[in-house]
Amino acid sequence: MFKRLGLPVPKFKRVESFEDLIIKAGQFSFPLMLKHARGGYDGKGNILIKDQKDLEEFKNFDFKREIFIEEYIHFKKEISIILCRNLDGDLKFYLPFENYHEDSILKITKCPADIKEDVKKEAINIAKAVLEGFDDVGVFCIEMFLDYDDRIYINEIAPRVHNSGHLTIEACVSSQFENHLRSIANLPLGSTELLKRAAMINILGDRKLTGKYTIEGFKELLKMNGIYVHLYGKDFVDNKKKIGHVTVIGETDEEINEKIEFVKNNLKIGEFNG
Repeated sequence: MFKRLGLPVPKFKRVESFEDLIIKAGQFSFPLMLKHARGGYDGKGNILIKDQKDLEEFKNFDFKREIFIEEYIHFKKEISIILCRNLDGDLKFYLPFENYHEDSILKITKCPADIKEDVKKEAINIAKAVLEGFDDVGVFCIEMFLDYDDRIYINEIAPRVHNSGHLTIEACVSSQFENHLRSIANLPLGSTELLKRAAMINILGDRKLTGKYTIEGFKELLKMNGIYVHLYGKDFVDNKKKIGHVTVIGETDEEINEKIEFVKNNLKIGEFNG
């Protein structure tokens, strides 16, 4: 669809057998990505193929599922743009977010993204074109890679409110959640203005804990202005499982970075011994 719309996506090919993989891999440079077309998230369903030798591991691979190989993008940043559109076609967007991952899972998002003005304008125009192509309503998140030559590639679309936009609750006039409801109810869209610089830190489990657990350092965080803790009430904790997030707001990048480090150093998930 994006190719038809003339939008920038990595080169990709459908693969239907091991022999097909060998032939089509020859049309790419290594490394390349093998991707399942369905069921992928947080890096799941994506396999990095580093060189020709790695292809041999796929002799007994199940190619009955929809499989693609895709050009590997050496990117310096991942950015995302959240847009909302109502039934009347009114459209608003939030400033680009800059995302930082660990093991393919979003760890930190900052807004505004540290990108050049012309890159920001191009990314916004691409995001608008995506939403016009979908001709749909509600909130959408368009994730993009920015390579070392400042070229933009669409990476992923989330047709919903998105993890990277959680900071809009405290940092913007109207949050992504409010604007989603306004969009689907065909109400006037709220202002997406960024009130202050902000960052969102995901609270991720580091091991499996069944039943009750504690959030250590919670009180320390609440002593500091501009820090907001959101817990999701999950029933259990697992490695890399998101159980909440923290938003920090501030006037400068230095203040934001200091608060991020404070959160990372003080907030821990612990076993409940009560």
